[in-house]
Amino acid sequence: MIVTARMVCETITLDGAGERVVMRAITNGHPEDNSYSKWTPSGTFEIYVSNPDIHGHFKPGEVYDFKITHHEKSS
Repeated sequence: MIVTARMVCETITLDGAGERVVMRAITNGHPEDNSYSKWTPSGTFEIYVSNPDIHGHFKPGEVYDFKITHHEKSS
C-alpha cells in the first residue's frame, strides 16, 4: 500500500552548509491529497538538506507529494 501525504513548503532556513526545510499538511483540496487522514489532515515534516546538489530544490509555497511505503528489510 502507498500512503500519500501532500504538503506545502512553509519555510526554508539557511543554516551553515545546508537548508532546514519545514512543510505542513495541506488541509483543503481533494480527498486524495492526504490518504492517511479521513478528515482534516494534520502533520509537519522537517528535513535538513546538506547535499549541495539539492539546495534550492524546495521552495516556500510550493506543494510536494510524499509517497510513503513500508521498507522491507533485505535478507
